[in-house]
Amino acid sequence: MQVDASLAREAVKRGEADIVYMFPIYEKKVKEGKIVYKVRLVCNGKTQNPTIDTSAWTPSREELYILLHIAAHMNYEVVHIDEKRAFLTTDKTDPREVYARLRGNSNFYLIIKALYGLKSSPADYQNMVKNRFADQGYKRLGMCKCIFIKREGNNVTLIYDYVDDFIFVGTSREYIQTQIDMLCSVASTTTPVWNELPLLGMDMKRNRAEKTIGLTMESKIVSLYQLMQSLHPDRKLDKRRCTPMACANYKVKDEEHRDGDKASVMLNREGIQEYMTLVGGLVWIMGIRFDITFVTTYLTWFTKNPRQHHLECVYQCIQYLYTTKYIPLVLGGEKPIEILGYSDASLGTGPKCRSVLSQVVRLQSDSGAIHAKTKASSMVYMNVFEAELDGCSVVVKDV
Repeated sequence: MQVDASLAREAVKRGEADIVYMFPIYEKKVKEGKIVYKVRLVCNGKTQNPTIDTSAWTPSREELYILLHIAAHMNYEVVHIDEKRAFLTTDKTDPREVYARLRGNSNFYLIIKALYGLKSSPADYQNMVKNRFADQGYKRLGMCKCIFIKREGNNVTLIYDYVDDFIFVGTSREYIQTQIDMLCSVASTTTPVWNELPLLGMDMKRNRAEKTIGLTMESKIVSLYQLMQSLHPDRKLDKRRCTPMACANYKVKDEEHRDGDKASVMLNREGIQEYMTLVGGLVWIMGIRFDITFVTTYLTWFTKNPRQHHLECVYQCIQYLYTTKYIPLVLGGEKPIEILGYSDASLGTGPKCRSVLSQVVRLQSDSGAIHAKTKASSMVYMNVFEAELDGCSVVVKDV
């Protein structure tokens, strides 16, 4: 809403309002199976000083995996929808006024909606979603603030809320459709996509006969491999690299790198930038490909001073992923759900002689993990028993 420029400047001078500048963001997305080119005005929220709590909950991947495991095991339906222009349909609740300006334009505009880029917008939208679902009979889970549940007779619906993406899981397609219709009556959404769908960067496929759901990140792996190839066109794909990391490539201490060895040379500025970009892609993929958890953790230890050796490890891991991009994380199954935790420790093999602790949690002995992590311990252990005991205590907390 345009306002008088002199009044806006006076309010800012008195410290009663803030000014933010707007700029366009261009993006290319896939919506409902079609490539869509979008542009939206976003503000630089760094200059906003909100007077309200701006914290907003973000759901974890573990919560999503648990929900999909239950859906596969119980043969529940899964559907995904996305709310259009989500923030712009939400009122800005912070009483402190914020004015928007465009570069090269003398006009001032009073922000009245939860504009993209404002510090308060995520909390405003999330509170609106919470109230909307409460009006429709849903309850917010106490320990999972982004999951809502509703029971009516024998029907159950769970909603996983990832900002403006909503994943419905429920007992029957007909009942879920009624819940989607309720949401569509108060919000503009994309067309619902059922059961086999691209899901938050992942691809999902169901096997009804075996009561399983398979998740892959094939498109992300291909993109990362193509990025590596664009940086090194002469590098050929070595299909013999069938492990995430070569057995002889584990070097933690500086003295393990020999002078004069090409692989021991420190990377220059461009090499470090490439290393950080590729490792960042591996960190994202690691969320579903737990088989690269250890090597990715290993590579993050050397982001400050990587060597050519570490960059070669990155290349091997990406090639391994590319040749195994079809392997899914399989959730669900016919066996009863039970929480199983596993831990292991490797004495003195981390940085500064610290131990390396690993944990895995799954909901069935035959299904894929819903949680896996590897990290260096916070202290140096004197024997294997201490390291194993610490790893066991960590996995008990994870369970």
